[in-house]
Amino acid sequence: MFEFSEFKILHHLDRIHAICRGELPVPVTFEIDLTNACNHRCIWCLDNSYNTRINTTLKEFPLLQFAGEMISQGVKSIVFKGGGEPLLYFSFSKLTQQLKNKGLDLGLITNGEIINRHLEAIPYLNWIRISLDAASAKIHQKLHKPFKSDSFQNIVDNLYQISTSVFTGVLFIVHPENICEMEDAAHLARDVGCRYIAFKRVIGEEAQKFTPKMMREIDELLIKIRKEHENQKFQILGTKIYHFYRGYKNLPYDICLAHHLIGILGSDGNLYPCCTLRGEVEYSYGSIYKNSFKEIWFGEKRKEVLEKINQKECINYCLGRNTYFHYDHYNQLLEYLTKDKEKVGHIDFL
Repeated sequence: MFEFSEFKILHHLDRIHAICRGELPVPVTFEIDLTNACNHRCIWCLDNSYNTRINTTLKEFPLLQFAGEMISQGVKSIVFKGGGEPLLYFSFSKLTQQLKNKGLDLGLITNGEIINRHLEAIPYLNWIRISLDAASAKIHQKLHKPFKSDSFQNIVDNLYQISTSVFTGVLFIVHPENICEMEDAAHLARDVGCRYIAFKRVIGEEAQKFTPKMMREIDELLIKIRKEHENQKFQILGTKIYHFYRGYKNLPYDICLAHHLIGILGSDGNLYPCCTLRGEVEYSYGSIYKNSFKEIWFGEKRKEVLEKINQKECINYCLGRNTYFHYDHYNQLLEYLTKDKEKVGHIDFL
């Protein structure tokens, strides 16, 4: 499968060339937090402090208006994700239909528990990713802390219901408490009809609980799982060792430029450079309740924030310092392309 290829960026050469020229292209994708409300309380949630400070839900009409402006400027797709649980948004099904009819491709990242409430939205989604992180109700309850005790079984039932009608996959955050369920989770994901399972190591304070023995066990399990469960219809993702990097590391690039490619709209109505800066007022580009997309994206406030990023003032927020971050491979490519040819050397030898 090529759905997860790092080479997808090459289908957007217009954006790449614009970034290399120092321009401000519109993003290809927007990641949108519909609400900060959530029906799970995952022990590793990176949004806890953000949700505590900002308990908000996007207003429907301004969002639809903003989406129309995004399309006119060349945005291609939207991913609904956290903050909170996007399926708690009061009009999710209607919203997906309206946005799809405007011409946007749509993806959804969800904990999966209440998909059955929004089955009418499924035909309008290009893909769904379920954050499952367990293969049993006991471990799921321990790690996700859902409000309902039958949460895990509801998620499995929902997977059976949707996986044959939309491209569906499972995310499994590897934690010391669920290493023992990695193989069973892969088996479950394949059996319910998912197209992939992606393993990613937990980050934050919970990551400090890993021991060298656990790291070796994870590595061995990934090899075993891929060998026994992967086939043409089901893929195992996350087998690169940097998904399981321990501690902080130097970023493999000097300047972050990938934020030009992926827009972030928080549930507070503000635009941000990346998901880890949501709720940080000094990094807000502006609000969709006050300004148009064009005014925000090309405005002076955004240029001021970009200068902070260029000066690496946001380094302490960056997920790329202690895990694989999806901006990383984009940034490495963009850094290479923005270097003078003389500094690269031997460019005509392939």
